[in-house]
Amino acid sequence: MIALQLVKQLDCLRQLLLQLSDEQYIRPVQHLGQSTVGGHSRHIIEILQCVLKGYDPGCVDYIRRSRNLLLETSREASLQAIDELVTTVAMPDKMLSLQVAAQPEGTYREITTTYNRELVYTIEHTIHHLALIKVALVEMNLDLVSNEFGVAYSTLLYKQSAGNNAGPERVTANKIMA
Repeated sequence: MIALQLVKQLDCLRQLLLQLSDEQYIRPVQHLGQSTVGGHSRHIIEILQCVLKGYDPGCVDYIRRSRNLLLETSREASLQAIDELVTTVAMPDKMLSLQVAAQPEGTYREITTTYNRELVYTIEHTIHHLALIKVALVEMNLDLVSNEFGVAYSTLLYKQSAGNNAGPERVTANKIMA
């Protein structure tokens, strides 16, 4: 279920990238500090790559991730990376460690986590960056995504239940994704 939610978010990004031109993908966005859709796409992809790279050795490290500028400048490279991620993300849960920065500067420590917990983080992180990408689309006057693009599942669930005149109903993510 968790992997399915992540795949759905990656598919939203994929569908958007298929609609953008190469120029739109790399256009600096004033309201995002001159970042680009490509930059946010790269960041989404690389965070998930960190989780997958850390699965077999049992340690996830977001801090020292590679920053592949090709993903930032090439829609095709990002689309290919998304396709690869979608095919590998569904793996069994297991215990992992997570590298975190500690004090003093330059030192690291490990905390305990799980694969599913990191997928949940990656989903929320992806949705956050999709929301930023939506800001870029607004600035570029592009109406290419739905109102739900870049909106957290919890917000969608709340809005759905708040609109229910019969009172609050327990709403599941499956209902939102249907």
